[in-house]
Order: sequence, then structure tokens, then C-alpha cells
Amino acid sequence: MDAEREWLELIGHVLVTPLTVLPEERIAAALTATFDAAACGYHNRPDPRTVVQRIYPPTMFSADVQVEWVRLSIEEPTCHPLLRYYVATGDLLPQQVSDVPSGLAGPRARAQWAELSRGHGIEHQLAIPLPPSMQGPRWFVLGRPDAYSAELMHLSRPVQRLIAGLDRQAAALRHWQLRATHPDAVAVASDVRLTPRELSVLTLVADGLTAAAAARRLLVAERTVHKHLERAYAKLGVSDRVSAVLRAQRLGILPEPALALAR
Repeated sequence: MDAEREWLELIGHVLVTPLTVLPEERIAAALTATFDAAACGYHNRPDPRTVVQRIYPPTMFSADVQVEWVRLSIEEPTCHPLLRYYVATGDLLPQQVSDVPSGLAGPRARAQWAELSRGHGIEHQLAIPLPPSMQGPRWFVLGRPDAYSAELMHLSRPVQRLIAGLDRQAAALRHWQLRATHPDAVAVASDVRLTPRELSVLTLVADGLTAAAAARRLLVAERTVHKHLERAYAKLGVSDRVSAVLRAQRLGILPEPALALAR
């Protein structure tokens, strides 16, 4: 129940608050509760020699330990079975250490990883990849003493889709914010009572995307996009997407070029 409440509160927060970055710490907390994990890390590799790693809770490990793991990720990435797996396969599905094929992580690699992790209670890890981005490969990684059950592995798929949807939502709002030319665009959108999701959908269709394409971008059903558009039309006092874009342009919510893109 606590995990379900955490996800519901997180989604509700995202739907009413224009977030342009992924709420990483909130997601980590929800993942930790959902999968009964001891810790959750965010791992990002902008390039092979650069690693961004943040662990939640932040006090779980000493700074020295975290620095050492970053060093190993850069200098000896094959010592971690999951990192070895993703680097070798390019897979984007959730995976746990114990399910990595032996051809990619044999007994020696597994023994090395066990020696590094066992004392911290995170020997069994589950990685949940995020969609590809200009930031490079990204994962949320959960650690605990025991392997993840088949039921939890099955649950990891819809949870991954949910996180990916939140990531796309933040990216769409970030795109809108970068393009906005009116200094009070955020305030005006709030006054009109456009929700972040309605604003994201309106921005995407203004860029020329169909409802189906916008749905694929945000990882939602096409009918959901139509519902968001209908609500945006009602709030803007119009009945079609071109009129909605024109109205949003006049209010300063969308930039001038958006109308041409929407025709």
C-alpha cells in the first residue's frame, strides 16, 4: 500500500506541476518501496570515460565507496554483470544480476561482483533502463540481499513504462520552456489552467505531430492524447487544434512559429 501511495502521489505531482527534469529522488523512493530494496542508484554514462552516479538514500554508502564504484565503472566496467550485459547487448529491458547469461558473466565475473557487493547488502541488483537520450545510457538500479522474484521482474516492465512516460513528459515540457518567447508563459498557462500533460500534448501537435505520434512520444494511448486536447480546447475556448495553437500563441503560451508548424 505504501508503494502504491508513493506512485500515486508522484504521478499526481507530475500532472499538476510543470516539471522539466525527472523527479529522480522521488522515483528512487518509490522504486525502493515497490521492490523492497535496500538502496536505489541512478547511473548515467554520457560517454565511456564519464559516469554520473547518485545513490538514494545518499547516506547509504560513504563518499569513498561511491568514488571507488565510479572508478570501477569507468576503468573496469566488465566487473559488474549488469553493466557488462547492457554494454554488450544494448538491451533496454529490465534485468537482474542473477539472470545475466553465463556467456556474458561467467563464474569469475560473478564471484568478483559478489566480493565487491556482498558486504553492503546489495549483491542482487535490478536495473531499469530509461529511454535513450543525448545524455547517454541511463538506468535506475535497485540493490538488495536477495534475488528478485519472477513476479517482481514482471512488475518491473510496467514500472519501467511509467518512468519512461514521466521522462518523456519532462522532456516535452523542457522543450516547450526552451521555445517559449513570452516571459510569463508559465504563469499564463497556469492562469488558463492547462495541466502539464495538456501543455505537452499541445506543444507536440503544434510541432506538427499527429495525435498518434504524440501518443508514441509520451508513451500513452492515442485516445488519451485526444482527451487532453479536448480539455485544452475547452480551456482555451476553441474547437480544433489550429485554433488552439493560435489562441495559445496570442496568450504567449506558444511562440509565433508554432502556428505554421501546426497547419
